[in-house]
Amino acid sequence: DILDATSNAISNCEVAAFGDTDTRLMLRACHQNHIRREHLDALCDQAAHCFNFIDTALSLQSEAIENDADFNEATCVSADKTTIFVRTDFTSPDFLCLVCTNPQEPDALLKTAHDALQKINAVQ
Repeated sequence: DILDATSNAISNCEVAAFGDTDTRLMLRACHQNHIRREHLDALCDQAAHCFNFIDTALSLQSEAIENDADFNEATCVSADKTTIFVRTDFTSPDFLCLVCTNPQEPDALLKTAHDALQKINAVQ
């Protein structure tokens, strides 16, 4: 499974999940045993809020903006965790989420997340 392989490829990965911001559901997830469904639901809500914020900011831009990867990513960093959300493009509700303890290098996580999402989209 792509999510299992992604989770195993990252040290200290708590969650690797694929979700839908329209339904606000995690469709598939690979996670550590202490992670509960409520936590996955909260991550889905967080992804939806992050992407809504980005989309609102983009809609306020006066000039046309191409579908740049920067507008399809959100990174949340705290003292003990790094959470990454990526989507294929700003019209897609599908996203991939990675949550890692002991904060990781965000650029490496973003690349891993984009690669995994591309593989998942190729299978669908």
